[in-house]
Formats: sequence, C-alpha cells, structure tokens
Amino acid sequence: MSLRIGALVLLGWSVSLFADSGHLRYLPSDTKALLTIQFPNLAEVERTAGLELFQQLYRTHLASELGEEAKLPLTEVSSVVIAMPYAGSINGVIFVTGKVDRTVLDQQMQRVAKSSNALTIERLGSPPVAVYTRTLNEKALLELVPPLEKVPPRFRRLVAPYEAHVAVLDDSTLMTSLSGKKQIERALRARGSNRLRVSEELGSVIKKLPTRDVTTGVMLEDCLHPGLALVADDAVRETFTQLDYITLRIIGGEMVQFLVEVQGKSSDLGPILEKKARSGLDALHGLLPTLFPDPNKRAIIEQLIKSFVIERKDDRITLKGRIAEREWRKLSTSTN
Repeated sequence: MSLRIGALVLLGWSVSLFADSGHLRYLPSDTKALLTIQFPNLAEVERTAGLELFQQLYRTHLASELGEEAKLPLTEVSSVVIAMPYAGSINGVIFVTGKVDRTVLDQQMQRVAKSSNALTIERLGSPPVAVYTRTLNEKALLELVPPLEKVPPRFRRLVAPYEAHVAVLDDSTLMTSLSGKKQIERALRARGSNRLRVSEELGSVIKKLPTRDVTTGVMLEDCLHPGLALVADDAVRETFTQLDYITLRIIGGEMVQFLVEVQGKSSDLGPILEKKARSGLDALHGLLPTLFPDPNKRAIIEQLIKSFVIERKDDRITLKGRIAEREWRKLSTSTN
C-alpha cells in the first residue's frame, strides 16, 4: 500500500492504534485518536519511501544546517504511531520504533545547536535523556500539509505545531512531540511502568485490535477538535455524540481489505448511524474529483468505495471494502 495515499484515506477517519503493548505506557493521557502503521507489513517500495520521508523531514525540520550530512540514525523500523488529542488537528505525538543510534543523533544535534539558536538541548528525566527542541520551518510545513494554507495565520497554531520536541525514550523508541515539551517529560516519567495513561475506554479498545494488520486505528466519541466543532454542521456534531468509538483495520494481501466498525451508544441509534455511514460514502464519492485530480487515482479510489458493504447488528455498524493489491499499489506510482 502507498504510505501517501493510505495516509490520505486514514486522515478522513482520523484514527489509529498503537500495536506494541510494551510501548502503550508512553501514550499521552489525553489521546483520543490514534494512527499506527506496521512498517514490516508494508511493501518494499513503501518501506523505502517511508525511510526517505523520515530523512527528508529530519533534514528539513531538525537538522537543516547540516545539509546532506544530516542523516537520521534510525534503522529496522517496526512501527510508526501518531497519537492525537483531537481529530482534525496535526498536533500530537509521534513514536517511531526501531534501532536508534543515540550517540550519532546527539553528535548531529550538538553541531546544529552550535550553528543555530533555533535548536536547544536539555537533559530531562532520571536517568537524564537529551531533549531537542526546534522551531519548525513554517514554509516547509505548509508544503507538507497544503490545507493549512487555508487556515488564517492567527488560528493556525490551534491546529498546527510551531515547534517540535524530540527525544529517544529507550533503545527502540524515538518520540517527537508536536504538542509541547510536557508530553516528552510525561513520557520520560512513564519509563519502567506498565500502567496505561490513556483512558480505560481507549485502552480496552486498543487491546482488542489485532497487530498483524498493515494499519489499525481507533477514534473516540469526543475527539472532534473544538475549533472544528464550532464550524461543523449540526449533523457532524450530532454524530460524535451518538457513537462510542470507530475502529479501522487495513489488512494486506492479494486483496487489501478495509474494515471499519462504528460502535453506537445504543441499539436504537443503529439505523441512524447506518444511514449516516451510507451518506458518508456518497459524500466521499462526490469529493473524489477534488481529492484526487488524477483520473487514474480517482478511478482506483472509486473502485474501492463502490466495493464497500455496510452491515448493521444492533448498535454496531460494519463497513467492509476491498481492492486488489496490484491496483492499490498503482496509487504510489501515479504521477500526481
């Protein structure tokens, strides 16, 4: 599956899951929306593209002063996890699990700090860990997330970060916080603990989801960003009061499967949520020309949308769609 297109589809659901229970302790207590990609389950071309993206982000936002010498010392990536307090915001925290060479990373960060006051280094926690704080390159951020340009500058900080805080929590976990340094500090205090800091509801949903999928996700009822709630229509706001959670699974194979489950608050809301699910697919279909100007991409996504079957059992709505992997992979090779 294409990392880029998969992210676009998942962004519509604004959901995720952190698969490795050993790392669940690092998730912020205010997490309401999660996104996890199991890196080894991606096709080789997507893994390569993902590693290139990591390096690009590192050179652009954290170590731009080093030019081509800036190389993120990260190998054997196993998962990428995004935890957000609200859907509709790119603030949150990102965990990348793999092998991180702390010594090389610190050497590069020391060089950057000496040549620029845009990056600062602190040692926090016990035992102490280096925390690197860097003001983000707004121009590069807008290029990475074009829709942000439509947000007035004075409101942009409500939904987008202006600085990043980076730390290596342990031998296999690189954490980036786009929600302030406090999230790094709290994660450092969670080292050595197996206690979950997320809500009991979120924790129970996460633990039920399988880890063998390419991507798994969860979104809670109250995760709509307050800013979006102010401008959203009544139907959208109402929907978030009618459900307990939404989960998503993307399962790899010759046929890539998409499974979405909407858990309603009561059985009498089942028919209402089923109708909204059907309307949502219709609305997404109508947006395809805007979301996917490339007719080749649009045809593939249209094929996926048409494949969805919606089922209802009491208070639970299930949406099942699938598409041939050979077709899905074409999305990553399209020109646009």
